[in-house]
Amino acid sequence: MYIKAGCPVCGEPVWFDVDLTFEKEKLYTEEQAYKFTMTNLEITDVVTESVFVKSVVSCISKQCPGVVETDALKEVLNDKFGITEPYIDEFAETIKAELGKPKKRQRSRRSSTHQ
Repeated sequence: MYIKAGCPVCGEPVWFDVDLTFEKEKLYTEEQAYKFTMTNLEITDVVTESVFVKSVVSCISKQCPGVVETDALKEVLNDKFGITEPYIDEFAETIKAELGKPKKRQRSRRSSTHQ
């Protein structure tokens, strides 16, 4: 799951890839209920927002071309990247805007020899 925060050094937005582990305990009551206890929290990666956006756009354009509807995009962002509330609406709009931008063409580098 990814969560967004501000970098404590520069203040720029960064995304933390967080791995949470829970223990489920059944409570013996008249109704069926469970108690969840977090047993582990590990930050496995930290990326700047610009790098994260580029990575997500690259993956989506290759693996899910044609995903343009906001609800479908939010579903992909949640299922494939673990982006949840309260970040998903704003992030989906950012990704949608990036997907709508024309792709930059790579300049071909011609080798010229001057003698």
